[in-house]
Amino acid sequence: MKGKFQQRFTKVLDERDEIDRFIDDVRNSNGFSTQISHHTTIPPKNPRFGRPSTPLPKPLAGALRAMSIERLYHHQVQAIDAIEAGHDVLVATPTASGKSLIYNIPVAKMLLERKGGHALYLFPLKALARDQQRVIAQLAANMSPHWRNEAVAGVYDGDTSALQRRRLRENPPPVLISTPDMIHAGILAHHQLWRSFMTGLRYVVLDEVHGYRGLFGSHIAWVLRRLLRLARHYGADPRFIMLSATIGNPAQMGEKLISRPVRVITTSGAAAGAKHVLFINPMENPAYSVCTLVQQAMAQRIRTIVFSKSRKLTELISMWTKKRLGTMAGRLRSYRAGFTPAQRREIESKLADGELLAVITTSALEMGIDIGHLDLCILVGYPGSIMATWQRGGRVGRRQTTSAIIMVAGEDALDQYFMRHPDNFFKRRPEHGALNPENGAIMAQHLLCAAAETPLSRDEPLVSKNPAVIRTLRELTASKLLVAPNKDKRWFNPETYPHKDIDLRGGGRLFSIIDGASGEIIGEIEYGRALKETHPGAVYLHQAVTLLVNKLDLEAGEVVVNQSRLPHYTRPTIDKHTEIIERLDDAEVLGTMASYGRVRVREKVTGFQQVEIRGGTVIAQKALDLPEREIETEGMWITISAPHQEEIEKRRMHFMGAIHGLEHAMIGMMPLIVLCDRNDIGGICYPSHDQTQAATIFIYDGFQGGAGLCREAFARLSELLTHTGETVAGCACDHGCPSCVHSPKCGSGNRPIDKQATALLLNLIGC
Repeated sequence: MKGKFQQRFTKVLDERDEIDRFIDDVRNSNGFSTQISHHTTIPPKNPRFGRPSTPLPKPLAGALRAMSIERLYHHQVQAIDAIEAGHDVLVATPTASGKSLIYNIPVAKMLLERKGGHALYLFPLKALARDQQRVIAQLAANMSPHWRNEAVAGVYDGDTSALQRRRLRENPPPVLISTPDMIHAGILAHHQLWRSFMTGLRYVVLDEVHGYRGLFGSHIAWVLRRLLRLARHYGADPRFIMLSATIGNPAQMGEKLISRPVRVITTSGAAAGAKHVLFINPMENPAYSVCTLVQQAMAQRIRTIVFSKSRKLTELISMWTKKRLGTMAGRLRSYRAGFTPAQRREIESKLADGELLAVITTSALEMGIDIGHLDLCILVGYPGSIMATWQRGGRVGRRQTTSAIIMVAGEDALDQYFMRHPDNFFKRRPEHGALNPENGAIMAQHLLCAAAETPLSRDEPLVSKNPAVIRTLRELTASKLLVAPNKDKRWFNPETYPHKDIDLRGGGRLFSIIDGASGEIIGEIEYGRALKETHPGAVYLHQAVTLLVNKLDLEAGEVVVNQSRLPHYTRPTIDKHTEIIERLDDAEVLGTMASYGRVRVREKVTGFQQVEIRGGTVIAQKALDLPEREIETEGMWITISAPHQEEIEKRRMHFMGAIHGLEHAMIGMMPLIVLCDRNDIGGICYPSHDQTQAATIFIYDGFQGGAGLCREAFARLSELLTHTGETVAGCACDHGCPSCVHSPKCGSGNRPIDKQATALLLNLIGC
């Protein structure tokens, strides 16, 4: 026993020394020593345990011991007690705090009862579903020999064969593991085939709840309302068990998702190892610095995960790093959306078993897929939220060993804000998650599905407690999409499968990316992204290979590419127009007038620029003829008074450059206020708008119907403008840069921009 303990202690000590040594090497290196803006070490945390109010059954306690779990953390006990008391629960604690036991223990008790109860586990990613199938199966097998031969859990997702789907319907296992997409299209749409499962439904587990925000979260809120409605139709009333990373408004988010109160637990009792946090503000391209760090970490056999902000940057870093690695190049891979399921599973498996030493990824690996033990997390720029930063950093040090997070700043406004104010980073609370179940377009789509599943009644809770639902039902009836024989009492849908018309993830139609040489499908891309990223002449990166787009077939939904070596990348030029549909709220904020409401946005990709990879010089401008896209969404706008405009012009500054810079700077700071990516937000400004009769800056949700982002930001507009003023004033540049008033996705190439005029305008407003 002593020998085993000594061996384990020495192993942990060696791991700690490895990461400590690596951080010391970085801090003392000629390349990085002068570029480190902050270093701190978060001390290890001791565990805090608890005892459940009702002792665990002996078979379950024994099964947990077999998995080396002797005691439960305090937050696990709190949650389990609340679940057994009949509450819906949302647990929002850090990564690697043992959240899966919170739902597996009540479900294991249900298995021991042998009364035919069922649990539904919902995960946003298929890989998470497969991981948890193994976990619950092991727990059940440890409890009873019966479950070694009997399937305790089945996975029902897009990869499940037709034969296995039929078996799951006819003989549902105690635990069904699925995704929201399959619940919507496969179970709720055909609920009669799932009668026995729905009748016994006791628990609905919703993992990674922080991901159910924006447009996707708004759809999921309605999927859950429909699920609860059908469960009640079959006589069940399941409890919801929700798990999340740390977010700023867990109670509000949970209640919006399931439309009823939740018991919230946010204090973790889990142990944690020490964690270095290092901020690097490089003088060169941050991607080059990341390549150097990965090369050094791999040389020291430190298992590393790198998170970048885009698919393109992921592939560039992977490609550039591999060129430096020589014989070790095969131990590094990229991982992102757009890979085939087989490609993703191969990479996940090789990471978990240690065959790969490093992975370069987007947010695709942010969630808790099992990829083994990692030591070092490198962030290519600030991820866009405090929540995402700690979620990604939580992917390392999961065995309570010493680990490290290195954030390498880019020119982005938020990157530089935290390089200048590192203390603010550590003091900030996680952002609020926003979703919008009241989105009229989403509500209408799901009410059509609900009426097809079983007729809607005026007396049922979904309808009677929500005037907006009744109003939408009347509109659908007037449009002849629903039938109401007894006016405003019952609604029927003559169409049997309206579910096919809903895209829960909001990306729209998917295009296949085809290798022109082999004819093989190598990836996929959503329609909106296809217009901007895979238009004819675009340079597209896939698995560290540079591809030139030869053809975009809008009818067939295909993008044809060929491998190519080019000295440039491409960026689209975009023309936009915004129209106010309805003003819902007005406010005087600091020294300006602001409004919130519904807007119509028209957007057209008019061409693209070819930009040198080294130096960033625009070497060519090409025209395109692509279709216009139109959305009706939610937005906010601020009007600039004539005296402010006159003051700027009196000083011979560029007024359009002032409001254009302010638009960019506000969008850049929005992730400080609400959980979003700046790509979720759009903006446009006018020196004089037809409807407001004044200079106007519009900021809007980039989704049809809106996702609640601008609604949340409008409520905190004073805070947003204050942060914007601090950022512009604190930036050392003279004429504007990506750290303050430039935008990497500006459709007019950041022209015109006048940084000094933007600073003056903010000062005039009172920021």
